[in-house]
Amino acid sequence: MTASKFTERLKLLMVSHGFTAKELGKKTGINYRTIEIWMSAKASIPRSDRAVLLAKALGVSVEYLISGEESKDILGAQLNANPKALKLAKLALRLPEDRVDDLLVMARRWENEEGRAEDTG
Repeated sequence: MTASKFTERLKLLMVSHGFTAKELGKKTGINYRTIEIWMSAKASIPRSDRAVLLAKALGVSVEYLISGEESKDILGAQLNANPKALKLAKLALRLPEDRVDDLLVMARRWENEEGRAEDTG
């Protein structure tokens, strides 16, 4: 994997989220100058701990951010990027089946309410 491909992906993801290097730095805790260096392809790909922070902020898997390949376990990657959704999924696994059904009904109701609110807003 070349740094230039990583750089291209990083820039594209930043643009799609509307992030500047400073904004992404604030969101991740990574110095914005480090992000600018990655954007200029003057450095290699980030260490794994920083790649995790970047991937979470940019809403992608670490695998995609670094390699451009998407994991077959897309749902797992999405859950890992959203700690609250992961916590909810783990909770649902411990609930009796009838309670999971109730949870699904409530979630669909909320989803429908959100959709109507967006349509009227």
